[in-house]
Amino acid sequence: TTARADRLLKRLAKRYRFATARELLQYWQQRVSIWTVYRRLRESGFRRRRPVKRPLLTRRHRQLREQWAMQRSLWRQPQWDRIVWTDESRFCLRVINGRLRVWRQPGERFHDDVVIPRVQGGGGSVMVWAAIWTGGRSQLFVVQGNLTGLAYRQILDDFVEEYRDRLPEHWILQDDNAPPHRAQVVQEFKENQGIQSLAWPANSPDLNPIEHAWDYLDRRVRSQPQPANLERLADLLQDEWLQIPHEFLDNLIRSTSNRVGAVLQSRGGHTRY
Repeated sequence: TTARADRLLKRLAKRYRFATARELLQYWQQRVSIWTVYRRLRESGFRRRRPVKRPLLTRRHRQLREQWAMQRSLWRQPQWDRIVWTDESRFCLRVINGRLRVWRQPGERFHDDVVIPRVQGGGGSVMVWAAIWTGGRSQLFVVQGNLTGLAYRQILDDFVEEYRDRLPEHWILQDDNAPPHRAQVVQEFKENQGIQSLAWPANSPDLNPIEHAWDYLDRRVRSQPQPANLERLADLLQDEWLQIPHEFLDNLIRSTSNRVGAVLQSRGGHTRY
């Protein structure tokens, strides 16, 4: 192929990011094999990778994220140390790793020892809620059923009652814009308790350091023998949550300034966090 044709292929790969090599060959209209397409793309630095999944960001989302980051770009660590970061997450009883591979010989495709049993709905799940702050964390609260405004209010009530004396001075609560978090009963509870909330841009889990704590917790749980039921899963989650090193959680919180800088650099777009 000529250098001009190679440049065209490179432009096609950038235009049709999710196209297969065979589809690119059709667009390219060169009388070559599909392996030539692979070689030329590799020579140009292209690799076939799994796409990263991120929340949908509209133009309005990007504007609000950039404004939020701009307003806090000059914050120093003492200001971030006042924030109590919170979130909830759901953990399934049975999780299938999509990247898992198995060694097998011809004719063994459906043998029991090479098949992964699948249970509808992942065998059930457990939703948990927690809070972290510099130098501290809450226990893992198990949410019974779905998280409603009333259920979230009860969690906050139990949290404040138990940890009031251990929270930072003049602490500020961070929670996202999920409907239960903005329910009227929750707003009234915050006002009665004098809880100040941190304004939060929509679709911005990358700004919340506790999101990475969930991923770390999931890896710890999956490294253990698979629990037999949801009750055992809940117990395992609570035990492993308390075993996460304090230094790891504090490092996540200390990364907040870098997260803000990444949002500004991407002009409100997606970041690596």
